Amino acid sequence: MLSPREGRVEALSRGLTGKNENDQMVNYRDQLYAFGLYSKGERYDPVVNGWSTLDLPITRSTKVTAVRGEIYAIEVKTSTKSATIKKYDIERCSWQTVLSSHEGCREESCVVAAGNHLYVCGGRLEDDFVTKAERFDTVRNKWEEIANMQQARGCAFGVATGEMIFVAGGRENAESCLKTCEMFNISLNEWQ
Repeated sequence: MLSPREGRVEALSRGLTGKNENDQMVNYRDQLYAFGLYSKGERYDPVVNGWSTLDLPITRSTKVTAVRGEIYAIEVKTSTKSATIKKYDIERCSWQTVLSSHEGCREESCVVAAGNHLYVCGGRLEDDFVTKAERFDTVRNKWEEIANMQQARGCAFGVATGEMIFVAGGRENAESCLKTCEMFNISLNEWQ
């Protein structure tokens, strides 16, 4: 952890449970929230340099990120072909359902937060990776179509900066990994 006041890097105290490559971490209200497949979630408080356990389990197909200072999750259920948007309620320490629909229903998609939106890029439908991209407006609580990516990919990672979203890596099929990056210009609704 970087300590800006002291200008040095410090190790975090050890977490409460084991971690793996599927774990996700979000910065929320100056605390780190870790969501693992085999745990109920944990919160790191830098003031006390310690972790605490939360009752916030997620499934394998859930993606977690922060938008406008709130933690959101997209949970995909392929059995019902639906995606559920959930928001973390800090007062209740629980997930609250915002919307369930068929939009955003892809496993292994890349989820990126930018502005008031959750961008869902690529992913897998049954056995095929797709170019599909769309976004969820967290203010109006509705899905919006955006331009599709140039290349089908799943299991990618992404980041937003300014008016651009970068989606890189991932897989185009079960056997090969991608070494490419695409940029989405939010104001132009265009992938490059």
